[in-house]
Amino acid sequence: MAFPLPGIVQRRISSLLTLSSIAILTMMACASNASAQSTSGTVMRGFPSLGQRGVTRTTSEIMFEQDMVGGLPHVMQDKPEHDFNELRAGIKNNPASPAVASIPARDPKELVRMPDKSGGGAFSPQSLGPNFTAATLATTGSFPPDNDGAVGPTQYICAVNGRIISFNKTTGVADGVLNATTNAFFSTVRNASGTSDPMIRYDRLSNRWFCSIINVATPNRWCLAVSDAASNGVISASTVWTYYFFVPATITPAVSNGTTCLTDYPSLGIDEDAIYMAGDQFCGTGQPFQQVDAFVIRKSSVLSGGPIVVTAFRGLMTANGPDGI
Repeated sequence: MAFPLPGIVQRRISSLLTLSSIAILTMMACASNASAQSTSGTVMRGFPSLGQRGVTRTTSEIMFEQDMVGGLPHVMQDKPEHDFNELRAGIKNNPASPAVASIPARDPKELVRMPDKSGGGAFSPQSLGPNFTAATLATTGSFPPDNDGAVGPTQYICAVNGRIISFNKTTGVADGVLNATTNAFFSTVRNASGTSDPMIRYDRLSNRWFCSIINVATPNRWCLAVSDAASNGVISASTVWTYYFFVPATITPAVSNGTTCLTDYPSLGIDEDAIYMAGDQFCGTGQPFQQVDAFVIRKSSVLSGGPIVVTAFRGLMTANGPDGI
């Protein structure tokens, strides 16, 4: 989560979604109900929840709203970073862990790509493409930046705390199509709250852009913007964005004390069937870490205007949680 300026500089470890860790949940995208089999043999069954239909806006409407606020950076709600140092202090290595480089165990030589026998020699390094500054503290007004970005057919879109900007991917020059605060971009679904932790992906299977963010209320929303099919992956002034949201802590089955929770360190992944999000729940007095939850969003539901269909898998971890998953 981010701070407004001036603020206290805090250490921030960005969330990274490891799709393989929740790939077993993929079936939830299309099925009416499904279950996941954990390594311990425990079955976790999920049932889809029906949310609201999406609301739409064009890029030009977003930029009009941005122009109305005079280009000022957004102001984010002042809420402290959740830190895991105390939770993880004193944790010892598992003495039963096998001394192998991978699970399942493989020959170490298989884990390193070797040069082709016929060619021999070392691989040539990749050449660098455009190198440019996408956003600065002066334009975002937020720290830490929690920077993210994705490459589409002709554009690179940068999404950081406080700003979302599109660039020509060949030249690295801002193309002037999209340059707005994240508050302006998500104004239809953020419920008048500040925003934090943006993530953006370009999905080559559907030729759509997916951008997510959380608001910073308690309990907070997870918000999603999806570009239209007509744009075919190229964002323009006429691109129509459809916005969705749900409250991770209270969607069925709700966390028992879900109204006290803030879902932080959200992740974002996409495949043919679903959108995947996971986050750390901080609940109760002082909002200490409580558990890690994962959510599977039926992809077809957000490609067609909704209602959004979400399946929650609760308590994947309940102690000594990671810095996001």
